[in-house]
Formats: sequence, structure tokens, C-alpha cells
Amino acid sequence: MRYINPNLTEDIKKQDKYIKFKQWLIDNGAQFDMVDFPCVYGNGLMGIGAKKEIGQFKAFLFIPNSCIISVTRVKNDPFLGEIVRSHQGVFMKHSDADQLCLALFLMHEYLKGPSSYWWPYLEVMNESDLAYKWSEDELKLLNDYEVIHQAKAYQDDINEEWEKMSKILQLYQDQFPGVNKAIFEKMYNFACTRCFGWTLPSTMMVPLADFLNHHPSETQYEIYQKQLHEVKTSVDSQGYKTSKRFSIDYSELYEKDQQNIDQDTLKKIKGEVEEKDKIYIPRPQLMKEVKRKFIKQPELNMWELGYWSSDEEEDNDTEDEDNGDYDYYDEEDEDAVDPTELIQQEKYLKSLKPEEKPFMEQISDIEKKVILKHDNLTKKRKAKYTEEDFKWWNFDDRETYFVLTTKRKNTYQVGEQLLNCYGRSYGFCFDKNQYDSIQIRIWKSLSREDKDVNKLAKAILVTEEQFLENQDEIESQSKLVRFKMNSLNEGTKHQHIQTSLDLLSYLRAHLLVAYQGPDIMKIKMTEPTLLDYEIMVMEQYQYLLLLLKQNRFSNITLQEEETLLKENQNDWKKKFIYSYRLSHVRILNSQLSMIYNMLMILRDCNEPGRAGEFKKISRQYASISDEHMQNCLNFRKYLKALFEQQ
Repeated sequence: MRYINPNLTEDIKKQDKYIKFKQWLIDNGAQFDMVDFPCVYGNGLMGIGAKKEIGQFKAFLFIPNSCIISVTRVKNDPFLGEIVRSHQGVFMKHSDADQLCLALFLMHEYLKGPSSYWWPYLEVMNESDLAYKWSEDELKLLNDYEVIHQAKAYQDDINEEWEKMSKILQLYQDQFPGVNKAIFEKMYNFACTRCFGWTLPSTMMVPLADFLNHHPSETQYEIYQKQLHEVKTSVDSQGYKTSKRFSIDYSELYEKDQQNIDQDTLKKIKGEVEEKDKIYIPRPQLMKEVKRKFIKQPELNMWELGYWSSDEEEDNDTEDEDNGDYDYYDEEDEDAVDPTELIQQEKYLKSLKPEEKPFMEQISDIEKKVILKHDNLTKKRKAKYTEEDFKWWNFDDRETYFVLTTKRKNTYQVGEQLLNCYGRSYGFCFDKNQYDSIQIRIWKSLSREDKDVNKLAKAILVTEEQFLENQDEIESQSKLVRFKMNSLNEGTKHQHIQTSLDLLSYLRAHLLVAYQGPDIMKIKMTEPTLLDYEIMVMEQYQYLLLLLKQNRFSNITLQEEETLLKENQNDWKKKFIYSYRLSHVRILNSQLSMIYNMLMILRDCNEPGRAGEFKKISRQYASISDEHMQNCLNFRKYLKALFEQQ
């Protein structure tokens, strides 16, 4: 669905609501001459296309604040702002406060009908098909009890939020005539599925920009203030000037006025990007370069062959993203003596919820240490992730724009669909989705008897039956583990916060009881140190994957899922379901392939007299096929941490 379906697009362009919407945007200062809207792709997917060729670091869509519905706008509205301030538990302190504020605003404007300033925008919004409205049978087809649980929990959240909202709206019936749950759900759906938020001054709904479909592209968004950008010097008292903001070419906004702009101002508008930052090597070419280096330089270890990553990793969540290549082992020595460790543990226990304390008190000191380590890593990642303060930003300024731009990798040809990656941590599902993951639950603590090599994998896994029997209790006693495509599980981040357990650290902690080797004091929880111990750890990792395959994927094969996906291309819901299932099968196969390769390497290196032959052994396995080489490269940090110490 990369290019426009001309017949369906021609029909939809004739619809009066889209004509009025585009004119409303133009009349209020939006600039989008580089894009084509509305466009239809495939058999009915609505989206936006490129009307002109769009190159690197090019801003192609400008929506002024006067057209944007932001939470700040809601709070500054004379009438709605008073409602927000009078009911802070819902509109300020609630976990979904921003979306509830936006829904409040949308309901108020929707009930005004065509007299509302925002009516042209409201008319073209389309409701998303969220899983909480699916039938039980449809949800079961996803083959993921966590997702089913989340869908049902979301339904409960919707009901609870409407109960709170309806009580508030009853106090203002004259301003919300005829409001009901159906209208609330529709407006809340719009707010939740169309808003932008991370790295912005306020959570906001941006007309036209919210029609870009999801994809792991490198499209990004920026906030552009016309006067500040034109006059900024090296002295920046308001914090407007950032390297990211001034690397973008905004000249499209000035297309009709460029001849009247002086050269210094024009230089600022067009942005400055170093030539090295424009260089992009596509993944297939990168693989060829790595293989060429591998053949020509036999003296190199696997971790010395250069960076290896998917080219579908970009995210809008940070200004200086580390592309997910965070080096887990570049941390302070786990064995270093820390005089504040006991105090930290005590503080950690005091910070727990009441229902969590009994379970944490049963966890061993080693396990507590692992958890504290994760907390420290989280703090470091948070410290690295800083947001702009936007003190110069005004929610209703016609000269301040929400801007969509390209970066280094993605450029667009005429007619090509424009796409936006809303963040790898969102996990949207589509074919070969690099952000998707398989979720399982494992117990936070185990009995000593279960910490045995013959029992551990089965003992740690929370079964579907156990979870469904008592979900609330299981959630507090267990932890999520997420397996991703071509990626060793070392815990995952959501907006730079650790959300799933580092499985290897967990296994190392529990296997200590079973280890009989002489060097037990050398073992570290957060990095590999002993070869024979890592074989034990990897074997348990493999057993866990095989149990997962047996429990959830025994009746699902790659070939069958590919066939079902092809047969259901015109049914959006079934296409989603089979894309989701197919991606899970691929992830599981990827994980099993990686662990199998690593175990073969570790076992060979552990043979008598072969401890010093790691380079030779790993290169032999990497030479077998592209898949084997990719597996070795995916484990490059792990291998480096382990074998540099041998």
C-alpha cells in the first residue's frame, strides 16, 4: 500500500467534507502544498501522499497552533478550564487526564454542530476499531491472553471514566445537551488514537498530521516558531534553539516569499546538516559490507565487525535517540562495594505498594540487588532523556507550527504514501513489525526446590490458566518478559522506563543455587562471566522458549499464518489478527535460532582444550549462513562481555 489507488482517491476527493476541511486549514494558516490529501491506498486505507518529491531533513507539513486542539487550549478555555480546575481528580490527576481533557473539549464542540469553529476537523475524523469492542471469539484468535486481558481491562477503564465524566456533565447540562456514553466513547476514541504528546509542550490533536498511517519510518515532528527562528542568534534566552530544530529545512513555508528574504535568514530557515549526517547505508548494503569485512579481516572478533541493527528502529520519543543500541554492560561494576546498598534496599521496600510488600520480602537478597540494578539503570536513562521546557510556546499563536519532517533515512517520491513512526515502544502490529513482541509472565520469586535445572523453566512460567484464574493477584506476583525479533532479551523500555524483566539476570540469580562450579564468587547477575554458567543460563532460556512454543504455538505454523494473511487482505480485522500471529511466530523462531546458535558456540568453546578458540569457533558458525552471521552479530555485546574476560 505504498502508492495511491487512483480510482478510489478520485472518488473520495469529491466528498464535500474533505473539500471544506482543506479550505478550513488554508484559511487558518496551514501550509501543506507538498502533500496530497485525501488519498486511498490498497482497497480502502485512508492516508496522505507526497505531491512533490520530499528529500532529507525537509519539513513538508505546517499546522499552526490556531488549528490545534491541545490540553493547554482546553485549560485556557473560559468555560471548560473552569470545569477542569473544579474536577482535578479527573482532568489533572487521572492517569488519562490529558485524553479526558481533549474528550471534554471534543464533546463540547461536537454538540455545537456545524456552528463550531472545529466542525470541519470533527467531520473528517474517523473512529478507530479498538480491540475492547471486539467479540470474545475475535480476541481469542489473537492467541495472546495478555492482550485479551488488556482489552477487557480497557473496557472497564472506559466504563469507569464515563461514570466519572457523566456525573460532571450533569452539572453542566445546558452546555452539553444530549450528551451520552456513545458520544463520549466516540470523542474519547478520537482523543486517544489521534493525539501527539511525547517531546511536545502539550498533548495535542493536530489536524491533517493525524492522518499519517503508522509505520517504522523516520518521519518526525517538530515545533517551529516563525519569528524566533528567523531572528535567533547564538544567545538563546528562551531555549528555542536546538541542533535538531535548526537542522530542518523549513523553506516550504516561505515558498511564495523566498525572494524577499535576506540570505542570513534564509540560511537559518533552510537548516544546517553536516554531510556525514546525511549518509545512510540501507540494511542490505550494510550486511554486504559486514560480510566483506568478515572475509577480508579474519583477525577480527564478531563484536569488532561494526554496528548491526534494523533500519526500522527510529522513534519520535527523543531528540538524541540511541537507536535502541544501549550498551547494557557499560555500567559500573556490579561487585563494587556500595556502603549505601542496605539503605537503598530499605528505601525501595518502603516505596512499594502495600500489596507488593509481602512478595518482595520473600525475595532473596540477590534478587533484590538485581531489581535495584534495574532501578538505577532506569534513573540513568531518565536522566539522559530530557525534554524542552517550551517557555516560548503559545497554544493559540498562528505563527507557531506543528511541523512534520523527514530525517536521514526516509525520503518520498511523488505519489508515495507518507508515514509516521509514533514510537517503537507502542508496538503496533503489521507485517514484519520490528516493534512487536511476545509477552509472557514469570514469577517474581520461587521456592528453593524450584531453583533446579530440571524444574526452573517450567516453575518460573505463569500459565494462561493461572493468570486467568486470579489476574489481579498474579499481576502483583509476576513480571512481564518481552521477546523481540532478532534481539536478546535484556529487558525492554517504554518511553525510557524499564517495563519488562531482564530475563538473563533473572535466570542467573535463580540458578546460583544449582551451580556447583568452583568460581561461583565471580558470577555477576547483569553480565556474563563464567562460560559453564552461561551455558546453564542459555539452556534455561531455550527451555522457556520451547515451553512457550508448546503451550501457545503448537497449532500455529509460519506457512499456515502466511496463507491466512494472504487470504484475508480485504478484511481489516482478520488481516490485523493474522499479521499479529505471524509476527509472533517469526519472533519465536528468531529467538530459538539465536539461542541455538549461541549454545552451539558456548558448548564448543567449553570443550577441553578449546577455551582459547572462541574467535575461530564463532567465525566458523557465522560462516554457515546469513542467518547464523546475523545471530552472532545480534549477540555481539554479550559475546564481547563474556569472552573478553576468559
